[in-house]
Amino acid sequence: MVTIQQYSVPVGLHESSHKGVEKRIRKVYNEIIFVEIGIKSIFCYKFRKHLKIHRRTSKNLNKKNGMEKMGDSILDVIKKRRSIRKYKKENVPKILLLQLIEAAIWAPSGSNVQPWYFIIIDDVNIIEQVNVFSPGLSGEPPNIILICSDRKKAFEKAGILGRDELCVMDISMAAQNIMLLAEEMGLNTCPVKSFNKRAVSKILNLPNYISADLIISIGYSDEITSIPNRINIKEVTFFNRWGGGRI
Repeated sequence: MVTIQQYSVPVGLHESSHKGVEKRIRKVYNEIIFVEIGIKSIFCYKFRKHLKIHRRTSKNLNKKNGMEKMGDSILDVIKKRRSIRKYKKENVPKILLLQLIEAAIWAPSGSNVQPWYFIIIDDVNIIEQVNVFSPGLSGEPPNIILICSDRKKAFEKAGILGRDELCVMDISMAAQNIMLLAEEMGLNTCPVKSFNKRAVSKILNLPNYISADLIISIGYSDEITSIPNRINIKEVTFFNRWGGGRI
């Protein structure tokens, strides 16, 4: 990063001349900074623009569902998330889909194996092909993400435990990150496990060592959802040992 302090005014100039030189230096400095961060600024501007629009969409949807706008805490976002099975025919901008993947790769990973791969599908024809073999995929979502795992890599780094258990945990936590950020953005999702893995793997040309683990449908809800019942924490929480120290 260039700083304006790196430039100095020649000795012997009058004060008025000093101001003129300083003005020209500052102009050059601003041009350098613009070139240095210009591309990044354009990207951030576009993302903020999309995010503002989708947060406004989310606010309107909450009103439609009879829900007041909650705060910005993680717990609030968790409580607002719903599994949606009917979507509007409106594509999600790619810049937002990529942000969801960014959230996914920051999920915890056993032994930091990070076995995950993500296939973003926005081609209607491919979505229709996947849908044929996915009874759990409903609502004609405009976009889906297939979360895969490299079981070979997981086995090499963490043995049978890594291949058979840690992989499942890793992609589950990555999926949760995707769904929670989507909710915060004003998008809606639904996790889908009921699909034919062999058929989907063939449609998407997956290598033999890559496992198709979970589909997440993504879009804008076209249904009104209700708040699901949840078991009270008093019924499922103990302190120190089973059955002891109830709330």
